[in-house]
Amino acid sequence: MTRSHVKFIVLALATLVIMFIMQAEKFVVDESLHFGQIKSLMDGDVTHISSITTFIIFHKIYAQIGNLLGLTQLVDFRLISFAFTFMMVFVIMSVCRDEDESLNWILASQLFFLPIALPYYPLIYTDIMALILMYLAYHQYSLKNHWATALLASLAVLIRQPSLVWIGLFATLTFFQSFQFNDTHLIRKHVRQAIIKIVPYILSALGFLFFFYLNGGISLGDKDSHQVAINLTNIYFMVVIFMLVFWPLFLSRYQQVYSLLKHKRWLLVPIIIGLPVYLFTFSVTHQYNSPTLNAFLRNWLLNHINDYLWLQLITYGLSAYTILALSTLKLKENVWNWLYLFLPLSVIAMPLIEHRYYIVGMAFWQLSRNYLSLKTEFIQLLWMILFSMFLYIGMSQTWFYL
Repeated sequence: MTRSHVKFIVLALATLVIMFIMQAEKFVVDESLHFGQIKSLMDGDVTHISSITTFIIFHKIYAQIGNLLGLTQLVDFRLISFAFTFMMVFVIMSVCRDEDESLNWILASQLFFLPIALPYYPLIYTDIMALILMYLAYHQYSLKNHWATALLASLAVLIRQPSLVWIGLFATLTFFQSFQFNDTHLIRKHVRQAIIKIVPYILSALGFLFFFYLNGGISLGDKDSHQVAINLTNIYFMVVIFMLVFWPLFLSRYQQVYSLLKHKRWLLVPIIIGLPVYLFTFSVTHQYNSPTLNAFLRNWLLNHINDYLWLQLITYGLSAYTILALSTLKLKENVWNWLYLFLPLSVIAMPLIEHRYYIVGMAFWQLSRNYLSLKTEFIQLLWMILFSMFLYIGMSQTWFYL
């Protein structure tokens, strides 16, 4: 074990101890629904509660552990969540490698302190288990174990259905990495090889799509509130969340953004044309995003942007800068540029504007990008620590919800 491993493990474990001490005393929002489903399963009732939108594999795992250990209280089941988060610490170490295969502890810490994920570490929510499976899938993909990647990603779908889109990403990356475009005589051979490699992804995706077709939608419960619909505002809000989470990183790119606009002035045209499109299509209509639920920070921010023109204009300007800054940050491999297609695809069909839909995409972006100076990355880490702990304390003290 290297010094980098020690730094990351100590930082993560110390944070988990603090989080355990400061955890909320009562249920946090949907925890009560998940807890109810788990307790029902523990009592031998396998009925899928109508308010649970996901498969109940997650709940069955918790119920099995609960029966095995004789758990009854909320804090007992949160200990299971802490245990899974502890496992995630080691999973993160397996995917955060530098070119020389040593642990990049700053990257690992940035992933651990992802502000839209960390507040859920101790809670009885499906997101972290799905995230762990996607990290494992990413690791297997990097080893070119495509059947294992498809299996792990499929398990993530069984925990949270939105994970399905990332099976499509892995399939796309695998397909295009199979080509050697400088050898035109072997294109057909490459196509055949590529198709063979993506068979596990195709089988997995088709199986789930067929099930969701028979189910009448992607949601297994509360279907009326989770119908598939085109929602551009989810994309707009995802850019805002990227901006809030990574502003030190993006701010450090101001010279590159200035140079980009200076040498490619035509970029000002889509930025200007995009403004009226943004103003006319920014819409907050879902009942769970209602101003009556502004105790949720996401709703408070969404509804303030929606209500005030001056704030929409500022948000648009900052979002445009964020996208330009993103374009100046090169990814480790060109094939990962497909991620910029799958990021909006992962949220555009979701009628509910919800930051948790962005967790996996944001984590994959972190893993796929090149890294800047040590100073910049360290400042970025400090911001993520402060931001994520503020959100966690705010939730645990019921000042607000996410």
